[in-house]
Amino acid sequence: MQPIAIFTGSQPGLLHVNGRLAGEIAPEAPFFTPVTPQGNLYVEFFPYIRGRLPVAARIAFQNGVPDSPGAGLRCVHWPGNCCEIQLLPPPAFSPEGVYGMLDGTPVAVLPGETPLLRVAGNLLALPVGGTLPRLHQTGPGFHLYLGSADAGEYLACFDENYQPVDVLTAGSIHLEEGSVRALTHLEDTVGHLRETLWQPTPEGFSLMRTDYHWANAGPAWPQTPEDTALALLEAALLGLTDEARGYAAPGLTLPREGDGRDFDPAAYAGSLFGLFHGELETVRLRFDNSLIGVVADRFGREVFLRPDGEAHFVVTAKVAVSPQFLSWVFGFGGQAEILSPEPVRQQFLDLITETEVNYK
Repeated sequence: MQPIAIFTGSQPGLLHVNGRLAGEIAPEAPFFTPVTPQGNLYVEFFPYIRGRLPVAARIAFQNGVPDSPGAGLRCVHWPGNCCEIQLLPPPAFSPEGVYGMLDGTPVAVLPGETPLLRVAGNLLALPVGGTLPRLHQTGPGFHLYLGSADAGEYLACFDENYQPVDVLTAGSIHLEEGSVRALTHLEDTVGHLRETLWQPTPEGFSLMRTDYHWANAGPAWPQTPEDTALALLEAALLGLTDEARGYAAPGLTLPREGDGRDFDPAAYAGSLFGLFHGELETVRLRFDNSLIGVVADRFGREVFLRPDGEAHFVVTAKVAVSPQFLSWVFGFGGQAEILSPEPVRQQFLDLITETEVNYK
């Protein structure tokens, strides 16, 4: 009796036998074909489901009995010379991961340095520590999936065909009617909380508004000159120039919001020493060329640096002469020198003398 091969698939797809299209198969729709008792049968299966790999195998028959075909296939020889061949297309990615179903759609998170969220076979990169989504919400032309991550929470956006679009990360995320509210504790000096309002669309998240609040009902006011300087820069970088102005020492100015002047926080770093207690002075300093980057970062990229020979440069800046400023210069050793004014130069020499006494 001539053997009969019965092909069944764990996924719907197209079946080719010996290089020819045999037809479609599915779990509930097998395909039957006669085969020779002796010889090889070449099989190819192309699943419709995204995230599954094709199967290609050679099945050798001896007296109507198939051999073991390997991965992707399973053969069972039944009485009556029938051979059932199950087509089992493997996943396109490592089976390691966390899998689940959300509102009837298969979801998974695949591990790695950058975890991947897989929804209906499509992948979207998640923030570090991203876990399986716990909430699904639909909108006009998009799907949203909310889950946890190391930074707090993430919200993944897919279009209506489950193609990956965008991902939003924040400390906490709240889905509202027609919008998404994201809150993030910035962990800065005075304790700002950033609140952003986003509109989800089929193209991703569109920013509607950004506001800043106090994370702990009120600010943690800086207690040292160093913290005050840091708080000023942090507020300026956030665009909170009115708040930043409150940290500035007398004689230092910031543009007011809405007055049309641009503010460059990096350039404003040149005024940082004015935040320390001390009398404002115009000071000339001489540095080794290797310190150009350090000096530019401290005084601002717009400060004028004048070459002084082949190995040095001179900078002139307005600073508040304070122990903090003198200690900063002292830290460079022979690579830095205060040139003028003479009273400031003398203060620096006094600091060196006091330090030397401590080590005698």
